[in-house]
Amino acid sequence: AVFDGGGGNGPIYEIQDVRLEETLIDDMQKVKANDPSLTELEASGSYGLFRVLTDEDWEQLGRGVTESDFLETLCLYEGALDD
Repeated sequence: AVFDGGGGNGPIYEIQDVRLEETLIDDMQKVKANDPSLTELEASGSYGLFRVLTDEDWEQLGRGVTESDFLETLCLYEGALDD
């Protein structure tokens, strides 16, 4: 990602998007691993990651959510579940 010093409305957001997607990937791995540190998962459909998840990825995430002993809140919004 490119950093423009924060003066414009363009590349700075690319960095933020990359960080958000990296956090989402980490959180999804924690869900699958039943990690006790993850009690809340919140994600927007505007993250490009949702567009590239395979059916198997979705199944694994779904299994992780239903089998989690620690996840208390799941919030997917802005088209995260759109096909």
